[in-house]
Amino acid sequence: RAPTRAPNPPTRPPTYGPTLSPQDVNVSDYAVAGTSAFYEEDMDEICKFEYGSRATVAEWNDLDDMSGNRLAKTLDALELNPDRKYFVTFDNNKYEGRSLNAFYASNVNESGNIDYLRISGSFALALRAEPNIAGHPICKTVAITTWE
Repeated sequence: RAPTRAPNPPTRPPTYGPTLSPQDVNVSDYAVAGTSAFYEEDMDEICKFEYGSRATVAEWNDLDDMSGNRLAKTLDALELNPDRKYFVTFDNNKYEGRSLNAFYASNVNESGNIDYLRISGSFALALRAEPNIAGHPICKTVAITTWE
């Protein structure tokens, strides 16, 4: 027997991903891509290849907007290595200004940070930008769609 359709269309617009606010994102919604990439490569394509068509490179401001507790849990789940660089976007940009300095996050606390997020004690996640680097993208594995 063929399935029947609902008699009325939905009362809200269709979404193409979970309808979660940024505060409701789970720590599992972020992952480090296993693929190492050079700064010129398309990081969104790497995220899509590894985590599906809705995955994107993580945005620094999304991390910055997390509560301290959620950020700490997310970073614990990501298990960032202090010897690696992790690509992110900043204000949805891959590069700093018109340069080829690619944005990346690091948990090594040194000078030259564009921004940083203090987690606990002396530990901070730092946003930096450099040219000619290799690293792994941090991917946002769930697209956030909002509607009114």
